[in-house]
Amino acid sequence: MACTWHNKYFHYEGIHVSLFFIFKDLMREFESAKLKVTPKLQEECAALIQSLFINLAQFAESCKEAHR
Repeated sequence: MACTWHNKYFHYEGIHVSLFFIFKDLMREFESAKLKVTPKLQEECAALIQSLFINLAQFAESCKEAHR
């Protein structure tokens, strides 16, 4: 799912390994809440990242800083 999402919304950027960890956490949280990760949710997540962080590298760096 992570690769498909990346190719759809961020195909112009290189893929970063942090994407797999972010998606793993997202899937785990949604599954524990018995919620589905829908195409609309994936689109909204991509839009938030694009508007708030500009690109995936900035998002990954912000996540890294938040977890310190």
